[in-house]
Amino acid sequence: MITADYNFFQYSTPKADVKVALDLYPSLTDWGRYRTEFDIKFRREMITDFFLDIDFYYSFDNRESEEAANEDYGTILGLSWTF
Repeated sequence: MITADYNFFQYSTPKADVKVALDLYPSLTDWGRYRTEFDIKFRREMITDFFLDIDFYYSFDNRESEEAANEDYGTILGLSWTF
């Protein structure tokens, strides 16, 4: 497994977090097969303790199967409040 991560945190107001992760999973039982996962997460304080969250994810498998596609991706938008 090969992993690369980057994290940025801003603790002063407005608070912000940025997280980027890239993972590569080679198969141990099926030679030549690998999976890749890529994630970006962004979080920013809009008002005191009220946050906007944006996440993007991407998954890839270099071997296609009849049951599932070999790639998947999506975006998630959220609002959160901490207390």
